Parts: sequence; C-alpha cells; structure tokens
Amino acid sequence: MVFPCEVVIKSFGPALKAETAAILDSKYSFTQTQIAAELCITQAAVSKDLAGKHSHEVKDARSYSSVKQTASRLAESIASGRKPLALIPADSICAFCREKRRNGFKMSEARGGLRISSSCDLK
Repeated sequence: MVFPCEVVIKSFGPALKAETAAILDSKYSFTQTQIAAELCITQAAVSKDLAGKHSHEVKDARSYSSVKQTASRLAESIASGRKPLALIPADSICAFCREKRRNGFKMSEARGGLRISSSCDLK
C-alpha cells in the first residue's frame, strides 16, 4: 500500500534539498562541504544538486513556488545561524501537493499502484 503523502514526498524532499543547496551556494556563498553538513547529505550529493543532475520529477518539483518558498526560508535560517527545525512543517508539503494537483497531477496516476477511494479529494 502506498499513501498519498508518500508519493508527494518522493519528489518534494529531493527538490527541497536541491533548491536549498542552490540558494546557499549562490546567495550565501556556502561551500559544498558547508552545505552538505547543514543538509545532512554528502558533498557528492551537493555537487549533483548544484549540477542539476536530477530525475524529471525532481526538476519539475523545483519549479514549484511552494518548494522555492520553503527552500528560501530554510536557507535563510541556516545562513543566519539559526538551526532549522529537524522536520519541515507539514503545511509546506501540503502546499506542494495542492500546487502539483492544480497543475494537473493526479494521485490516481502515480507510480506504485496508488489506489484512491472514490470519495477522496486527492484524486
């Protein structure tokens, strides 16, 4: 069984990290090593993020305003020395999900055999 949020987070999570890495690099001049330490990923993953080597889903997700806004807030928090919350607020994920659905994404067509009941508003 696959939950709707599980489908969404598979593109939101990587897109958020990639977008945050890009902002920390371009706006705040963080090194790849610093970015890796702050985002709890490897320097190699940061290099990949900054080079834009992503799946189509992640590239698409990075264009959403909800990802850009969340990444901007996260990068600003990191750059100012405030440690961001360990968890991204659920409303950011929900905003991304709503934005994806407004742009034509249908949960019922997601990979992984997701089944949505006929009464669900996430279709």
